Amino acid sequence: MVSFLTTCKAFAGPTGRAQVRAIENWLTVCPGAEVLIFGRSEGLEESVGGLQGVRVCDVRTSDSGAPFFDALAEQARLDARHDIQVYANADILFPPDFGRFLKGVPEGPLLIVGQRVDLSEQAHFDGGDYYASLERVLAGREAEVHRPSGMDYFIFRRGLWRGLKPLVAGRGGYDNALVAYGLRAGIPVIDASFAFPVVHQWHDY
Repeated sequence: MVSFLTTCKAFAGPTGRAQVRAIENWLTVCPGAEVLIFGRSEGLEESVGGLQGVRVCDVRTSDSGAPFFDALAEQARLDARHDIQVYANADILFPPDFGRFLKGVPEGPLLIVGQRVDLSEQAHFDGGDYYASLERVLAGREAEVHRPSGMDYFIFRRGLWRGLKPLVAGRGGYDNALVAYGLRAGIPVIDASFAFPVVHQWHDY
């Protein structure tokens, strides 16, 4: 059992469709999971509010409207149903055996991160045939592995982020700041890039 934590952009156009696809993917690969969406993006309720397991949570935000990571992590510590928690950007797809990987996460404080595979705008990725589609888009140069400095998911246990200073989720450098927090606190930081491949859907910025 796992609690996914995320923030979303407006549910409109290709970005909105990518977000719906990602959230549906999480609920499929981890049956019984919950998804906590922090902040109220335009079109959210109409797009994913009816999915079983999805909860919308109000949280402290920056002036731009983007939630603070420390605030959403604290709320998840108090309110999430499950001890294993995954913060993921709302455009990430996980492989079908992701739930099996999570069952093997050891006890104690840790932080699991990894690289992602970026789809190009032209790529056609069939999530129902995940690994075969991944091989095809990589072989056809319709996707590439993102550099290690950009991380789009974080796996941890409830309560890991106590004492984290205010940090805006999803903004430049926040991912590296989370890894730095773990290293400075003596928390094991594990690179799971070769344990399971995650896919970043294309969208404009």
